Amino acid sequence: MDATEKFCIEFAQLPRVISIQVAARLPAWIDADDLAPPAWAGLFIAPTTFDPNKGYSAKRWAWQRIELKIIDD
Repeated sequence: MDATEKFCIEFAQLPRVISIQVAARLPAWIDADDLAPPAWAGLFIAPTTFDPNKGYSAKRWAWQRIELKIIDD
């Protein structure tokens, strides 16, 4: 198992949690399930761009990448 797989497994709960939180701030016709695909894409991007020297924790970095990917999509 490589570092990317470990990162994604460790934070596998985040896409669902963040999808629910973001959906709560959006119009009612947008469901958390609609936000799941970009949330997962954000999780898969996070380990490739994570740099611990930037001062972010891995969890915070993953959270930001997921949330930004949802917003971008």
